[in-house]
Amino acid sequence: MTDQIPPAPPPQTPPPVAGTVGSAGAGLAGNGGIGAAAMAASVGRAKEVGTAGAVGAKKAVLSPKEAFKQALSQGSDKESGSAAKENGDIGPSSNVIDFVDNIIENGITLGVSDIHMEPFEARSRLRYRRDGTLKEVEEFATFLHANYSAVSTRIKILASLDISERRLPQDGAIRFDYKAGDDIVDLRVSVLPTSCGERIVMRIMDKSALNMPLADLGFPEAEFAKIQKAIHSPQGMILVTGPTGSGKSTTLYAVLNSLNDPEINLMTAEDPVEFKVEGIGQVHVKDNIGLTFTAALRSFLRQDPEVIMVGEIRDKDTGDIAVKASLTGHLVLSTLHTNDAPSTITRLINMGIPSYLITSSLTMVIAQRLARKICLSCKTEDMEATKESFLSLGFPEDVASKAKAYTGTGCDECFDAGAKGRRAIHEILVITRTIKEAILANKNDIEIGDIAKAKDGFVTMQDTGRALILEGMISIEEFKRILMIED
Repeated sequence: MTDQIPPAPPPQTPPPVAGTVGSAGAGLAGNGGIGAAAMAASVGRAKEVGTAGAVGAKKAVLSPKEAFKQALSQGSDKESGSAAKENGDIGPSSNVIDFVDNIIENGITLGVSDIHMEPFEARSRLRYRRDGTLKEVEEFATFLHANYSAVSTRIKILASLDISERRLPQDGAIRFDYKAGDDIVDLRVSVLPTSCGERIVMRIMDKSALNMPLADLGFPEAEFAKIQKAIHSPQGMILVTGPTGSGKSTTLYAVLNSLNDPEINLMTAEDPVEFKVEGIGQVHVKDNIGLTFTAALRSFLRQDPEVIMVGEIRDKDTGDIAVKASLTGHLVLSTLHTNDAPSTITRLINMGIPSYLITSSLTMVIAQRLARKICLSCKTEDMEATKESFLSLGFPEDVASKAKAYTGTGCDECFDAGAKGRRAIHEILVITRTIKEAILANKNDIEIGDIAKAKDGFVTMQDTGRALILEGMISIEEFKRILMIED
C-alpha cells in the first residue's frame, strides 16, 4: 500500500509547525489522538476547544491522569467509527499530519522530555519519557503501526531531513508552534535505521532551563556560596559531571545567565546549541567540517573572552586547550561523564593532562543526578523498609534502627508512578590546597574523596540522598536507581 506523503517544505529552515489547537481540520486534531482540550485541562487550562477553534464554556479541572484517559477515549471513539481501526488502512494524509502534531503538542503539555517511536515486526510503539521514566501509550499502537512509514516521513519533513535516506542515521530539528502561536518549542530529532524500520526520538527542549536562577537549583546555602565564589573568579576551570539526563546543561546555563552582562564577553562551543541566549556568542560544533571543540576553543582565545563554555571535554586536545585557557586569565566551564566528583580528577589524568596543570587550573567539580520526588498526593510510609535496608544504603546503625522511609503508591496526579517532579542531588568538590597536595601525590579518586571528607567537609551525593530519604522527599528505590551504593 502506498503511503501518502505530504509535500516537502522549502529546504531552508522551516517555519514553526502549527499546533492543533484552534484548527478547523478533521482527523485527530479535532476529536482523536490525545485531545488538545483534555490535555489543556490537565494543566489547569480547562477550556473546551470546538472543531472550529472557538473557546467554549469552562469545565471542571481534571487530574492529569483523568484528562489523559478522557483524551485517549476521544481518540478511540473516533477510530471505532471508521473502517481504519478494523482493517488498519491508512487514512487521509491529514490524519497522519494531525497525529504527528498531536503527539508533539500533548508531549509538551504533559511536560515530557522525550518522545520515542519504534517499529517492530508485528507492532509499533509510542512512548513518552516523563520525570526520567518511559511510559508507553498503548492506545495508538494500531494507528502508528499501520501508518508508521507515513508518520516517520512527516517527521523527517518537519525536521528538514532527507526522506529518501533510510540507511543512515540522521539528526535534525523542529520548531513547533505550540498552542497556535502562543509559544515556539524546539525539538531535537534523531532518526536511526533498525532492522524493522526507522526508530525516531524527539527531544523536547525545555526553555525553562534558560530562566532557571542558580539559586533555585537546590544547592545548600554553604555549597551555593562556594559556587558563587568560583564562578566570579577571574580565571579557573569549573567542571559539571554526571550521566546523560542528569541536568548538566541546566546547571551550566544557570551559571551563564548569572554571568551574562554587557561588561563580560561570554563564548560557548556546543554540540548542538540547545538554546539561543542573547548576549552570548554561541558556536555550533560540526566535526564533519572540521569545526571541533578544539578548533572552536583556539578561535575563542582570539575573540577576547572572559568566560568560555565548552559543551564537553572529550579528548586530550580539548582538555589541554581548556586548561591553558583557564591559566591565561579565562573562566572555563565544561562537562565530563564521570560517576562522581573525585573520579573527575582521575579521568583528566587518564586523558593525559599532567597533574601539575590540573592543580593549577581546576577550581571546582560539581557532580549531580536528578531524583524523582515522591508524589505528595499518594505518599505513604514504606512498610518494607527494614533496618537492614537502611544499613545497606550506608546509614549508621543508630539511625537505621529508628529511621522511617516513604514511598508513593501511585494515583491520578502522578499517573500511577508514585513520583512527581524531580530535584537535583549534588556534590561539590572544591580544589583546595589539601586536594592539590593529594593530586600531586598521585592519590586515587577514593583516597581524594576520603581526604576531602576528613579535611574539607566534602558532602557526597550519597550523603545528600540519605538525608532526602529521612526527609521523606525521595524513596529508597529511587536512591538505589540513581546513586551508586558505597562499600
